[in-house]
Amino acid sequence: MEQKGNRDLNALRAKAYYLRLDYVEDMDKHLLNFESRATSHNLNVVWAPDENQLVQSIIDLLPSKKYNKVCVDLEHIPSSLDSAPQVNIVSLQNIENHYDEAETIVINADFGVVENGALVFFDKKSSNLFNCFKNFIIVVNLDDFVVRQSDIRVLMDLKNDQATATDTKIIQFPFKKIEKDPMSVTGSLGYTEEEVKINVILYENGITDYMLDPFLRQSLYCIHCEKCAAVCPVSQINKDITPIDIVKNNCLDIFNRTQSIFRQTTLCGNCQEVCPINIPLTDMLIYEMQLVNENKDASNNKLLYNILSKRTKMNNYNKPFMRFFLTKFLFGKNKMQYNYFSNNKSTFFNITRISPDNPDE
Repeated sequence: MEQKGNRDLNALRAKAYYLRLDYVEDMDKHLLNFESRATSHNLNVVWAPDENQLVQSIIDLLPSKKYNKVCVDLEHIPSSLDSAPQVNIVSLQNIENHYDEAETIVINADFGVVENGALVFFDKKSSNLFNCFKNFIIVVNLDDFVVRQSDIRVLMDLKNDQATATDTKIIQFPFKKIEKDPMSVTGSLGYTEEEVKINVILYENGITDYMLDPFLRQSLYCIHCEKCAAVCPVSQINKDITPIDIVKNNCLDIFNRTQSIFRQTTLCGNCQEVCPINIPLTDMLIYEMQLVNENKDASNNKLLYNILSKRTKMNNYNKPFMRFFLTKFLFGKNKMQYNYFSNNKSTFFNITRISPDNPDE
């Protein structure tokens, strides 16, 4: 039964990988299709390439040019939005407790769906307050799209280990905001209806930088489950960085010209092992190390070889004393790697054998 379970999980992971590949590799075509379908449903769609333009787009979409009460349910609230004179941010708690009100909500969608132009929200803090707002500004990251709505179930099953969201909202068309009518008379409905304005911001957020290299483009397959961070020895020391962050950072030239990546990973392979989408994280880190070496002089070309040859030596000696001696000798100057190898009692992940003269071997 356990083998069958592993086969089923591996098949699900492989399916999820190809679902992400299907979207990312034709992202431009899919996004244009989404925009066309959303617009045909009377949703207003705008594009924002960076955070400055994102904030400006939000401000431009507000109903008033001077003063707007806005509720914000974003993963990250840009400081320039918080300080904008046109915006007065009202807390969700104040709205829920009827201390205050706001006409507009700015909210992240968890997924956009290409096939029908829908936006999907899971367990949002503001989901039970959707009827309080007349104006929706929905921000969707360009890598948070799926081609078909049925794809979401596969990704969510892997992300949450079969757990399901307790509250799901889907917006595909403008809907009616219903309010109790205080002036209602006998025979009237007792409430009024007002159509809600739906604005969608497609947020690029640096994605084109990751699209340039066909191999590193796989970093966009990530579904933000953070399972890689949970098993990463670097993330245990520095909570602000995860393996997928390291990969993405080193997609950028400003990082690629430095050697910081050699201090940010033990190449333990844990992240690649647990990734539910089968993103080859460790292979991508090795590839990026090779790119860094190519941008340095020949004397640095042995750095990656040295890291991997040390791992091979560690795997060849399983006796406690030899492990202790080699850990001290090979990794004593690097606290992060020393702690990792000291605490790991099993056979170490042996990624590959490469020679310093031929790193692609």
